[in-house]
Amino acid sequence: THSLLHFATRAFLDQSVPLYSFVMLSPDGSDDGLLRLWEVTNLNSKARVVVLPSSNLAQVHSQSSNALIAMSWAWWIAGTPTVVLSRWNADASFTTAFSSELHSNLRRSSDTAESVRQSMLKLRKSKDSTPYDWSGFMTLGEP
Repeated sequence: THSLLHFATRAFLDQSVPLYSFVMLSPDGSDDGLLRLWEVTNLNSKARVVVLPSSNLAQVHSQSSNALIAMSWAWWIAGTPTVVLSRWNADASFTTAFSSELHSNLRRSSDTAESVRQSMLKLRKSKDSTPYDWSGFMTLGEP
């Protein structure tokens, strides 16, 4: 029922079978704690945006980006039109700063792509920022 879902955990993207990609959650007695993309497609999400700032994308650099597309597609099927994710693992403190800035911008604007852009621009100006830190974030789906 929330308009924003933020997963402050790793997403593992499987290039060979993209729908086996998953978000790592806490396991309980009856569940392995992995939210696989094929499970996401069965959800009835009311969120306008899903944020996945930490992804394990080691395989993506040598393969196609099918798993990135699958991540967006699965949430789109579930009812969420926009996914914000990172194409690689940035520094944890930078990811935290980006997420904080993004949430602040999303509260002021309904344009997710512009909120991501403004967050990147602000953090790009910070003293210790490098392109590796801020350029990996992307918006898939509707702006």
